[in-house]
Amino acid sequence: MLYETIVDVELDKCISLSEAFRNSDVSTENMRRYLVQFREMLGILDEHRRIPLKKHPQFVWNGTDSACWYFEEHRIMHCLRDALVRDAADLFNESKHTEARPLLEEALGLTKEMLTKNGTWAKTPFVRAMNEFQPAYLLALAFRTKALYCQNVCAWKTSAPVARMAYQFSELSDMCWKRRAEPDATRQLLVAWHHISAMAGDNFQQRLSHITAAQQLSTAAAVLTDYEDIMEKNRTVYYLQPEPIVCTVLTLEQALQKL
Repeated sequence: MLYETIVDVELDKCISLSEAFRNSDVSTENMRRYLVQFREMLGILDEHRRIPLKKHPQFVWNGTDSACWYFEEHRIMHCLRDALVRDAADLFNESKHTEARPLLEEALGLTKEMLTKNGTWAKTPFVRAMNEFQPAYLLALAFRTKALYCQNVCAWKTSAPVARMAYQFSELSDMCWKRRAEPDATRQLLVAWHHISAMAGDNFQQRLSHITAAQQLSTAAAVLTDYEDIMEKNRTVYYLQPEPIVCTVLTLEQALQKL
């Protein structure tokens, strides 16, 4: 994409934007820089709206092309969101949760922007048919990002309410867009909520019920060890029966308020 062959003003900025486009896939920082400069160009075009373009651009994404500048902005936001999540996942795996947090916050902000802007511009039938422009897909993407954010917070500072929220957002994401569902990840988040609740609670009936639910869903060593400890205490002191515990799923309205 050579913006200097399309835009007839601010030649230096057009050339710089072309360079940013060429390097955008190299790193997350480069993709972020491309988005910033692209939005600056949108501002320039708005200021010089009476000056015609040299030619129409041809933006391409997943085999679909469009001459609309907002199509390209959406593509950049989507790619940047994915890059931020990948970087955050690497930091999460290294237990660098405080460093992962701002990346996930930025990714979540991008999903909100995509949701807000998605209905503000006209789309061709081919563009409208793309998954990335479906409201349900964008909601699923936003809820998945929020689930990852909560999971990272909980790994950094253990919290049963945050663990529950991570599961709720992941479950809602699965329901919004089943083709992008991650049932295994969602189940692990449910296990984490049960396990954390079992170890943090003061009410032994609740602890027994939660650890039993966790043990029924997972064979993780930590879960099995804590299950045996709590069951031994129950056999010798409390003599209680575990009760079923259901984690309610958020409604769409509730999730949007918490997003």
